[in-house]
Amino acid sequence: MGIKRDVLGFRYDEDLPAFCELVGGWYYHLRTKRRFNKDEFDAKLVVDGKAFAVDEVGVPPLDYILAHEYILWGVVVPESTPAAPIDATVTKVPSGADDTGEITVTGGPSDGVYQITVTTQDSTSGAASKPVTYALTGEETDAVAKRVGAMAHDPNLSDVVVVGDIITFTPSAGGSIDVLEVVVVSSGAGS
Repeated sequence: MGIKRDVLGFRYDEDLPAFCELVGGWYYHLRTKRRFNKDEFDAKLVVDGKAFAVDEVGVPPLDYILAHEYILWGVVVPESTPAAPIDATVTKVPSGADDTGEITVTGGPSDGVYQITVTTQDSTSGAASKPVTYALTGEETDAVAKRVGAMAHDPNLSDVVVVGDIITFTPSAGGSIDVLEVVVVSSGAGS
């Protein structure tokens, strides 16, 4: 969860879009509760040299829409992406001191219940971190990556950063990542 500024200068939480698209060619600004003609607004953004951030326009969560019924009638819901198996693999194996490792999440939105287990160990630690398991269902790859990044990893790692569907693990200063493992187990599609 992070706070950003939208194209109008208002703060918004990246977990809730600043704008949603309404039927009839409108943008709805959730903060000010104002509607903007989509074509005119897009043209103004170009003139001002601005562009929407990736998460700035989207569909608010269902609980938000239900709590704000006045927009329920007009939210444009994008066509759904077919469900697909989720997988996570180590895509960059750390090789020595100060070298990072990466896990990449692929597939999705998840087509069933998955358990993802991650094990990490920095060279300054006595033993590998206790494997942490996260169960998920119906999530997009970037949401799964955020969940994996937020797991309880070896506390001696200096940083764990998530960008899109890639999780980057940084060892302690002068240290190395001795263990970086991920296991994905499906409980069956549609479970």
